[in-house]
Amino acid sequence: MEALYQEAMAAGGKVTVWADGDAASRQDAVVAAFEQRFPEIELNLVVDLSKFHNLRIEDALAGELELPDVAQLQTTFDYDR
Repeated sequence: MEALYQEAMAAGGKVTVWADGDAASRQDAVVAAFEQRFPEIELNLVVDLSKFHNLRIEDALAGELELPDVAQLQTTFDYDR
């Protein structure tokens, strides 16, 4: 974890996560725990249903969006790639 932390700091201190869920508030505990463990890292957590993240991933792979550092997909069977 320390190595990943140092890499994130060297890369600008930001982490973007596309997380599955239907309400951003459901990830509040995750955000709080992350910020406590990694106070120097800015967490950009985008919560949405997997079917919408699937479309974002396709757009990112086509060069229209920047890929996140992490994508959490609940329904991976909906994502063919």
